[in-house]
Amino acid sequence: MKKTNTKALALCIGAAAFALAAAGCSFQTGSTPTTAMSDPSAAQTSAGQNGSSASAENGASSDPSADPFYDLLMQGDPDAVMDYINQHIAGASEIDKEDYILGLCRMTDDLTEIDFSRLAPSAEWLPEDMNHFIAIMEQEYQNPVSADGIIMAPIPELLERALQFEEQKNLYPDGITAPIAAELYEERMNAAIAGGYSKNMQTPSQYLNDEGTRIAPLLLDSYTNFADAHPDSHTAEVVKEYLELLEHSGGAIDDAVEEFYENLWQKL
Repeated sequence: MKKTNTKALALCIGAAAFALAAAGCSFQTGSTPTTAMSDPSAAQTSAGQNGSSASAENGASSDPSADPFYDLLMQGDPDAVMDYINQHIAGASEIDKEDYILGLCRMTDDLTEIDFSRLAPSAEWLPEDMNHFIAIMEQEYQNPVSADGIIMAPIPELLERALQFEEQKNLYPDGITAPIAAELYEERMNAAIAGGYSKNMQTPSQYLNDEGTRIAPLLLDSYTNFADAHPDSHTAEVVKEYLELLEHSGGAIDDAVEEFYENLWQKL
């Protein structure tokens, strides 16, 4: 099993958390509990300790502001960060590459805002798991599934996107992108199944029929077709369980369906 790069995680997640906190933002997906480094000084210490291998050997200052990559993270410009990665990736160590991708991914709470295609010049130097993840995110950027809280993609496409993230985290369980893929997997599944439904916020599902009483029958076919097409996936197992609940309720969002929505993240 690959050794966890604790130092890289402290740099990238801590740095991004500090920047997002300053902007009043956080990186969260769905209802899965998440944690973030809340002590900026800790992030600065980690960043200063890491730096680049060349800087450490030359006795460079441990001040994180002297690290150009850390400085770019603090500026909050993903394009500038990707330009830096393209310029330095050829001579980067494995740890540096992990720092680069983690730092980039933790710059925003919506990764679909990042045009990952800008990293194409870096592809030959990046590990397979990172390139696989970047390819998925290129599609997410080009064809976003939602905007302003409104789900725009149809259920079959949402489920296919969810399946891609399931495959990412299953193919590369020890890769640095696995936790991020898991978050995005949950987000796509919530959109595909709950349709934005929230009992507490009194927000109805976008998938109700014209009378607003039941999930539209034609949409139920979308779930059935997906489950039949991908029988060996975990995504299909969850979809089948959901279909059984809807069959029992006649398509209505009853207590059992509401409970399924609320606990969906635990099933993923």
